[in-house]
Amino acid sequence: MFVILDGARLRAGILPLAALVDRKLEGIEWQVVTLQSSLGGLQLTARNTESTARVVLPGMGGRDGSISVRATDLAKVARQLRAVDIRLEQDFTSSGEPLLRIANGALDLQLPNYALPGETLADVESLDITPPDPAARAWHVSGRDLAQLWRFGGFAASRDDNRPMLKHVAFQRMGDELVAVSTNGHRLTRASVPVPQRCDWDDASVLIPPKALAFAAAMWGSTDGSVAVRRSEGRVSLSCGDGEIISRSEPGPYPNWPQVVPDAKNTRTVLRFDRDVLLGAVGRVGDFADSWTRKIAIDVEEAASSLVLASGRAGAAQASERVPVQVEGEAIQIAFNGKYFAEILRKLPSGRVRVELSQPERAVVFTSEESMGSLGLKIVFMPMRVMGEDFDAVRAATGGL
Repeated sequence: MFVILDGARLRAGILPLAALVDRKLEGIEWQVVTLQSSLGGLQLTARNTESTARVVLPGMGGRDGSISVRATDLAKVARQLRAVDIRLEQDFTSSGEPLLRIANGALDLQLPNYALPGETLADVESLDITPPDPAARAWHVSGRDLAQLWRFGGFAASRDDNRPMLKHVAFQRMGDELVAVSTNGHRLTRASVPVPQRCDWDDASVLIPPKALAFAAAMWGSTDGSVAVRRSEGRVSLSCGDGEIISRSEPGPYPNWPQVVPDAKNTRTVLRFDRDVLLGAVGRVGDFADSWTRKIAIDVEEAASSLVLASGRAGAAQASERVPVQVEGEAIQIAFNGKYFAEILRKLPSGRVRVELSQPERAVVFTSEESMGSLGLKIVFMPMRVMGEDFDAVRAATGGL
């Protein structure tokens, strides 16, 4: 094995592959990246139980060959690489064990081979996910739009193995928008971008696992190159030029999420506030919330210029803070999980945020009043049940705050 290639391109290929590897899996076969050189360059492959990803990098090759090295070691190498030619060569230890030698200017690195005893390249490739039928229909989206849709439309996906459908992000066309939706049953996020003039997406949902989207966003998120998405027989692939990822996928359909998005005509209270101000208060008050429920209660007075955040309970640590807001409509008392509340606020850009509320136990809608370019974003959050003691103890301690 011998190949020379550009250090910047090698770094850009290694890091998304290394991130795909699941360190929790037992067995060295799941912890490695396989490098295979040829006269045309280098192919890198990583896999987990759900996905197989490949990146092909052009270079000058002298000898064909393959070697498997730990993904964590290769990621460390990538962070040290400079944007100059890199020489990769298979070498051997004094005892005859194969290793990968990487020369980057004056820097010389050696990584041990982690192939299993007697393992061949065919053995490793037998672990790979079979790609969808090449003749299957392809949908296309720019790498930049895909990254935006993943960042803002994918963070609410469930991690519960008992809800496999919700562990995906659903993509579909809705009118003149391409929409990405994810939910775990407690929160739902809907991100959208305008569809291009020539759009091949339709209203059928395409379910894509989060790890596949994370890989695609890392690989192609800074470009306008077209990412092809194919689906068939429980598998989905994303490919663009120099790389591809193939993942297992639920066939669908995705749950009927539009029915849980509140109708604006039922809104009784609208809040407008500065995101950073409220986020800071949620962090401070949340530190004193119950460690199990993480509940933060919110008291909104009719036509007021502030609201009160409260956490804790009688006989334990308590906290409250008054935050300036603009209130339109009725008074309301509501409660949220503080951890999820802060996560939602962080996803919204700095500046003015609009929140629409109807009833204390009905879903709440968060949107930004700041420009997000062509991206549309709506986050739906289910509140927690409000109990009388959520406010009584704090009011008593503060003289009726």
